[in-house]
Amino acid sequence: MPGLTRYRFEADLPLLWTERLAGGLAALGEDISELVADRSAGLWSVQLSVRGRPNVDLLHLMRETESRSESLASHMLESFHIGRTEEGALELVVRAPDRPGFLAFLLRELRTLALFPARVKARSVGNLAEDRLLLVSVGGAAPSAETARALAGVLSGHSQPQARARHA
Repeated sequence: MPGLTRYRFEADLPLLWTERLAGGLAALGEDISELVADRSAGLWSVQLSVRGRPNVDLLHLMRETESRSESLASHMLESFHIGRTEEGALELVVRAPDRPGFLAFLLRELRTLALFPARVKARSVGNLAEDRLLLVSVGGAAPSAETARALAGVLSGHSQPQARARHA
């Protein structure tokens, strides 16, 4: 089993850094064990654990202009829940079989709806990915009710027939 490499940093990162990082790691055959990221005052505080090679150039992956997630296969969800914070951001909780590229796939689907993470907690628990994301729209605006409904529709389309979906 490959070793676990942990990274911790704070940085001003470009808009699609999470998708680029997850897609780049998946393309390299690396597996994200856990990603915890929170944006505050324009800076991201990031903790990342990766199973695989210890010398991956994360900075290059996060700033690369081309997303590597476009070629990733579709994934099926076991369940998802969409809620809303008092500030109007969407809270998304997703559970799915843990396969390489799942987080990149999820972030790509969110981008198609102009939804971007302001906070991410993604982790592997056995063979299951449990991802929690706080989502905002362009410029940090609260996503509309229509966008929330569209998100539920997109996720339902990627859900197993017996998937449990809740939309608040």
